[in-house]
Order: sequence, then structure tokens, then C-alpha cells
Amino acid sequence: MRTLTEMVPMRDGIHLCTNVYLPDADKKYAVILARNPYVLQNDEAQIQRDGANSAEFVNHDFIVVYQHCRGKGSSEGVFYPFCGEREDGLDTIAWIEKQPWCNGDVYLWGGSYLSYVHLSYLDALPASVRGAALAVMCDDPADAFYKGGAYKADLLPIWYTGVCNAVERVEDPAKAYREHWRKRPAADYTKYVFGSVIGQFNDLFLCGRDGAEACPGSFSQAAHASEKVRVPVLFLDGWSEMFFSGMAKMWDRLPAQTRERSAFVVGPWSHGDFVCDYWKYPFTHGNDKNFGRTCMEWFLHLRDGTPLSMVTEGKLNYYHAGKDAWETSDTFPVGKTVKRFFLSPEGLSDSMPAGGQWNYTFDPDDPAEFPGGPNTFCTGEVGHAVQPAPDFRSDVKSFMTEPLSHPLDMAGVVRASLVVGSDCPASMFLCRLSVVAEDGTATLIQDGPCVVDSFQSGQPRRIFCDMGPVCWQILPGQRLRLDVTSSDAHSYRVHTNTQGDWWEQTQARVAHNSVYFGDSVLEIPVND
Repeated sequence: MRTLTEMVPMRDGIHLCTNVYLPDADKKYAVILARNPYVLQNDEAQIQRDGANSAEFVNHDFIVVYQHCRGKGSSEGVFYPFCGEREDGLDTIAWIEKQPWCNGDVYLWGGSYLSYVHLSYLDALPASVRGAALAVMCDDPADAFYKGGAYKADLLPIWYTGVCNAVERVEDPAKAYREHWRKRPAADYTKYVFGSVIGQFNDLFLCGRDGAEACPGSFSQAAHASEKVRVPVLFLDGWSEMFFSGMAKMWDRLPAQTRERSAFVVGPWSHGDFVCDYWKYPFTHGNDKNFGRTCMEWFLHLRDGTPLSMVTEGKLNYYHAGKDAWETSDTFPVGKTVKRFFLSPEGLSDSMPAGGQWNYTFDPDDPAEFPGGPNTFCTGEVGHAVQPAPDFRSDVKSFMTEPLSHPLDMAGVVRASLVVGSDCPASMFLCRLSVVAEDGTATLIQDGPCVVDSFQSGQPRRIFCDMGPVCWQILPGQRLRLDVTSSDAHSYRVHTNTQGDWWEQTQARVAHNSVYFGDSVLEIPVND
């Protein structure tokens, strides 16, 4: 394998460091492009990892171009996350097209932010781009940074301050997060960390709530990318991944002719494409399709017409937990009927209780914190983690079914339809769904928050906590467990129980919240 390093000029005169990994034979090849922000200055170790990641593709007669994003590694300029990637990416592709080693075909490749860079110009691809493989990133900031109105706390505060080099780099972003993230107002977070406010960071609060168009030039460059793409795309994601709901929408929004030539792989994964060692649930065949092998097959198929064995064109290829099997369908599976479990003092019941309620105190300065979850990323356990004992805090109520006598095949979005109340004008409720093994071990499946900004004191109201999509068969002898609370400081910004823009709030109130039995129900789409 040969290596070239070029400083490629962008339209504004900035030069970006671009490493090119080539087969030994001196001829023209198809090119796979990756653009990487995770490179420090003089970071030889990362450059070696990029070369290692490229080796298998080079062995199959591809050229791999690994570029350091603006302001990262040996590239010039300043790196503001989610800004300017469209222009830099298109300029880089134009440069590749002119190189003597390019045969005229370019493929896009990356996961997470390395996927975002391509999403930012997916609607404006030149004819040379023939396909893409993109993982664990969506094109809508509302899906990326919020869920149920709650801000995903474990993502941007740590990640952004670790990669942004507009000011002096933070050596330990996780430590800074622990020290500063719960301070108020959140709009001053970068001031607490860096000494000055970075407006682009706060823009992501706004565009996540109000849509990409609220902040032109930031995440807006990727908005609606999937609606306009005309080349075949391989999407990869996990059932317990923070961007999954957004990627599912991207798949649905692909133009019909594009989707017929594309594919989507969904495994039992979190942000990585692997089953974590500390997950206790037996996802035995969960790693049968992974990012590296699936992408290799995909690019060979696009280039040479090599038959596909790991995915099916035009189809969703997904892992069915409980069954421990990979299945294929046209769309995301949705159960044919709805199974309802009522919340009652005794747990989750098939029959509606006569009434009653659970009252608890939610103190924003003493929030609950759970291990794992789909929106954990930078701190602690992620994804399908083992859960604490039931009712492990006074502000957490665990509702469980009796052991099941027959399989329960869940498929689709699970919804907790709750009747709740609060003595504060605003608050948050959170539901976490787990499967409980016969030995009592509870494994998280999904969670769903709901922020409520319009309480009238003493007046109950109905809310919906949506969890999923999920695809999981609960086996005989296992139980379902639903934890209800008002916070998970690991996953979401803790609500202050006050109204208004959460990032501007300086004060918090203690809330006395209630969940009313009788008409609070867990609704599960199931297949017979």
C-alpha cells in the first residue's frame, strides 16, 4: 500500500490535509472518501489507524482518501462542529475527480460525524459520486439532539468541547461536564468550560428545538438530505442508538427509486456496531453483520456488481432480539395488534384498576440517574445495560408484569399513555422499558421522555412517552418492567420544573408529581 499526503485547497484559500492510501500498482481506481474530525495536531497514532482502516479496501483495489476536517490534525483553519462541511466536502470531491489515480468513481463512507460531513452535501452530489455507506447519524437536529422535548445531555456538552478548537482545547471534556453541565443557565456552558460563550454551540439548542432552518450554516446543511439523494445508500444503525429514530425517518424519506437500490441494517447496537461486553442479554448473533464487512460488500457490489449476501437491496435488514435472528422486510416492523397493560399499585395488569395514584417528589438538584439507554454516549454504560433494582429511589416507581406464559412479540413504537399531574407549571416524565429475566436481571430495551410545559395545578392531563421503534420478543418466564420517574441525568438535561427556554433558566423548583392509575396504560404493538 502506497501513501500520499496532499494539502488540498478549499474555495476560501484554507488547505486541508488529505492522506491518500493507494494499491501498489500505478493505475486508476475507484475512490472511497472519508473526512475525519478526530485527529489532533501531529496525531501519528490516528493517522496509522486511518491507514489500518483503509488497508482492506486497498487490498480490494480501492483508493481510500482520509481527509482531516478543517482545523483538525494537520489541516488549516478552525473547527466549528457542523459548520462548513458542505463546501469543504464538495471542494474535496472536485479535487479527487482531477487526480491521475481516480477512475472517475467516488464513494462516500463514514459513521457518526464522519457520516454527517457527507449528509451535509448529499443533495448536491456530482455525477462522480456513485454511492455511499453511512452509519449512526441522522439529518434532522430535532432527532439528533432532542427526544420527547428533552435535550440529550450526554452528547454535545462533552463531545463538542472535546473536538471544537475555536479556543484552547479541553483536555478532559468529561471532567468539565461533571463540573459544569448542571449549572444554570445552560447557555453559559461553554463560558464555564472555555471562559467565553461559543455561539455555534448554543445554536444547536435552538435548531434542535425549532428545526435546522433556525440556524442557517450549522446543522442546517444536512437538513432533508435523504429526500434528495439519487445514489444508492447503505444505512447502518442500532436499535439502542441515539440517532436511530432519525435514521429510520431518513430511510422512509428516501425517494422510491433510490430506496429500491439502497439498504438499511439495524443491529442490537448502541453507537458502536457491536454488542457490548457488559450487556447480559444473549444477543448471540448480534454481530453477524458489522460495519466493516457490510460496507466492503456494499462497495464491491456498487463497483463490480458482486452479489450481496449480508443485505438485500430495497430492504430493511434487522436483528430481532429474543428470537436472536436477522430478518428482512420492506419497512420497519409494526405489530398487527396492541397489547395493553394498565399501571396499578400491583404492577402492570391486564385489567384496569379502580383508581389510586402514585405521588412523588422530583428535586432537580437531586435527579435520578440510570445506567445505559439509547441516548447515552460519552459517560458510563450505554444501550442495553443492566438496570438497578426496582424502586431503587423514592422518585422511581417500577411496574412489572407477572412472568409471561406465552411469547410477546413487540414490533414498533411502544407508548406509555399516562395521566399525570404536578404542582408546578411545567415538568418532565420519563418511562424506561426493560425485559426481566427469570433470575431477576433487568435489561433496558428503550426509554421515552415527555416534557410538559402547560400544567394547571391540581388538574391531571394525559401525556405520551414514546419508546422505540423496538423489535423484541419477550419469552415465556420473562417479565416486562416499566420504570416511571421524572429524570435521568445520564441521558437528558434535568428539567427545572419551570416554563420557558430551558437553556436560559437560572432557577429550579421542587415538583410534587403524580401518576394516576385507572387510565394510565402501557401500549405495545405486537404480532400474534
